[in-house]
Amino acid sequence: MDGGLQTAEGANPSGQKDSAFKQLNHLAPIAENAASSAPDEDNDAKPGGEIEKSFVCREAVLNHEQRVAGYEFRLNKAKRNRIRHSADTIHRLYDEVLVRNVLKMNIDRLLGHRMAFIPVSIYSLNNALIEQLPASNTVLVLECSEECTADLCKDAQSILPRLQALRNLGFRIGLSNYLEKPEMQPFLDLAEYMLIDVSDRPLPDITTEVNAISRNAFSKKLVAQDIESLEMLQVCKKLPFSFFQGSFVTRREKWEKPRADTGRLKVLEIMNQVRRNAEIAEIAALFRQDPILSYKILRYINSPAGGLSKPAATLEQALLILGQQQLYRWLTLLLFVSGNVEELDAALMENALVRARLTELLGTEKMGAAQKEDLFVTGMFSLLDVLLRVPMDQTLETLNLPEKVTQALIAREGPLAPYLELAIACEEFDAKKIAHLSSLLDLDVDRVNINHIDALVWAQNLDAAPA
Repeated sequence: MDGGLQTAEGANPSGQKDSAFKQLNHLAPIAENAASSAPDEDNDAKPGGEIEKSFVCREAVLNHEQRVAGYEFRLNKAKRNRIRHSADTIHRLYDEVLVRNVLKMNIDRLLGHRMAFIPVSIYSLNNALIEQLPASNTVLVLECSEECTADLCKDAQSILPRLQALRNLGFRIGLSNYLEKPEMQPFLDLAEYMLIDVSDRPLPDITTEVNAISRNAFSKKLVAQDIESLEMLQVCKKLPFSFFQGSFVTRREKWEKPRADTGRLKVLEIMNQVRRNAEIAEIAALFRQDPILSYKILRYINSPAGGLSKPAATLEQALLILGQQQLYRWLTLLLFVSGNVEELDAALMENALVRARLTELLGTEKMGAAQKEDLFVTGMFSLLDVLLRVPMDQTLETLNLPEKVTQALIAREGPLAPYLELAIACEEFDAKKIAHLSSLLDLDVDRVNINHIDALVWAQNLDAAPA
């Protein structure tokens, strides 16, 4: 790995860089043209081409309390694996595209106090773009596979000082898939986070890697990556992991029994009364049957965010101030934090909030303000079956929803369905589906990306837990 710390700009003549862009896009087409599965590689290689408009995969990283502590930004796993054994130039160019797109996301606004885990190859550590990332919030993750470890150790004299310099700037260092070798000890000493891929691996293999880290270092923060089931989450929680990442939050599994407890049933009952335009006195009477709900709505309406010059003293006053639409929206949020709250509910609610807000933002311009609430409810309720552990058709039997909302949720049909599907595609970072649905709905892909970031920031900043 000669010159492994060159910048992408200084490493190659422009012709070689264009050729590498073509190879990169062939190996890992980050964003594909909706009209074709084989994008124009010449255009993709140029500034403003499809590769520059790529969607960055963002997956939540949860702490031990199952609250969002950060995000991992990367290619999806299949594409990442396709470039793993590629030339140095391909890795440099991929790193540059990834970091550029993360920077375009206005990452400071997105992160707040949370961490960003960003994989970079050893070939890109001197790229000036890296230093534009928010140092105090960023963990730079180095791959430690057999091949990468050989390159790390071979060029340790140049790589270690650069890693130390990045640490001095405030960046944290992470190592992914650590291999226990004496020559790796200096890298282990510099690292604060250790990422371990647990997907499709037997438990003895995982514990072997955990033990190897523990033997050689103290106080490292372990991150379990690619957890695909709640069962695997419970296994990882029994090991010394501090953070957990994967698709387990929204996973639909075989539910042994429903979760509908009395708190949630009461919220559903009130929602139905709101939908049928019941009198304020009737709705207030239902609230009074549950003192905790009564307390929550009064606390919510009288919070500083409410901006009231004089606090609402009665339930009737609170309901009148909120109005039907705001009350219904507040109740949808309350569903996720009522009754017997479990450890994943907060993360599930944030996911539902992002999906709801994004569905709303995507459809408002085309469908009009009158449809905003239906768009929001469609997105929010698309995870209600996961929350209640009841199939969607049974879940909706208890709700008096508009037909078009029910159509979208159960059959993925009707006018709201494409917006929900696009929001889910953004969540899953399905580039081909994003391009196709954006074209179908006559939406600009860049605008969709901006809407997604806006939804993420909105959900993070929202005081969505009135409990």
